[in-house]
Amino acid sequence: MKKFISIKNDKDLNKFYKKLFLYRSFLFSPFKFETDYDDIIPVINALNIKNKYKRIDYIYKYSLDYLDSYYKKLNPNICSFCNNKCIVERINNYNHTNGCCRACIYQSTSGCKTRNLTCKLFYCTRVREKYKTYNYDNFYIIKCLDLRRQFILKEDYFTNEDDAILDLKIGLLFFATFKIVIRDIINFIRLYKKKKNNA
Repeated sequence: MKKFISIKNDKDLNKFYKKLFLYRSFLFSPFKFETDYDDIIPVINALNIKNKYKRIDYIYKYSLDYLDSYYKKLNPNICSFCNNKCIVERINNYNHTNGCCRACIYQSTSGCKTRNLTCKLFYCTRVREKYKTYNYDNFYIIKCLDLRRQFILKEDYFTNEDDAILDLKIGLLFFATFKIVIRDIINFIRLYKKKKNNA
């Protein structure tokens, strides 16, 4: 028998979000729902996927597509890049370029060469003051992941989409942390060599 959820007002919505840590359990039956809130539908769709690997795929890919579309409509140049410098780099007169992406091997003159959900959920204070941005606290579909995978997702910067999804599927904190540290070291070495060759 399917569990029925009715979300008709903000009180129902808050109650649902408070119980999300229970609903994400694989012990729960699939959900039937009735709601006037379109934003909640992908969350319930994710909860209805009982295979954890398929759920991870759905959450990651849905989130990337949603955020790409949202920020494209909001402002395609949300970091206010001008001459390869973001607003913070220009205001503080920094020598480095490419904003937060300068430490990533996937950044290029035409933008990011891969898609990474962790990066898409990070914006500096300057951008957050100007625009309504999403983060881990207000992007609820991420809470359909267990706590270990939420932690891994929060730290998995500068990674391509396939590796990030694999890290979530493996879901082991020590292993994921080890991979992230190794990746950061490799990125640093590649960037150092690139700068040395360009000098």
